[in-house]
Amino acid sequence: WRPGGASSTNSQGLFQNRLQDLKQSVSALSVDLSRAKACEAAIRLTLEARTAALRELLRRQATSDLDIPQCGPLRMSVSREAVRKALCSAVEEQLQWNLRLREGLQPGESDRSLASMREIGR
Repeated sequence: WRPGGASSTNSQGLFQNRLQDLKQSVSALSVDLSRAKACEAAIRLTLEARTAALRELLRRQATSDLDIPQCGPLRMSVSREAVRKALCSAVEEQLQWNLRLREGLQPGESDRSLASMREIGR
């Protein structure tokens, strides 16, 4: 018989149980982390695809007035300058709306702010 022998064995058993519990927790957290990383990657991929699609849609809408009806097999091309002007106009319009939204204004309320924004853009 050793003094404290049973208590030492009990302490060792409790320590081993706690260690096993912690290992299981780490394993479960590792699985959760892997799942979260996979979800993040999927979200990033979806975001990139949606961003590209939205950008293409906005570009098509901004340049839709430049579309020339096609008659026959030959397609008339639009000058790069016309496309640039159309895109600049669309960006300026979006910036104006962003400014109005940020200031909480309705269309036409902030002529002074919009004029100063136009000056900055030039």
